[in-house]
Amino acid sequence: MAFRDGSTQHDRRFKVKQSYWIAGGVLVAVVLIVLFVPGVAESIEGRLLSFLAGLGR
Repeated sequence: MAFRDGSTQHDRRFKVKQSYWIAGGVLVAVVLIVLFVPGVAESIEGRLLSFLAGLGR
């Protein structure tokens, strides 16, 4: 009978935290790009509206 030493659970928690940090970093980067790069907000808005219009058909 093998007993677990808990290291696998710790590794899993670390990977989940790492994923949250990466997702948070990407989110912050996207927000900064939308705020400070001209034309990006309009492009995203146009794509989103066309996507929603396609769903409405």
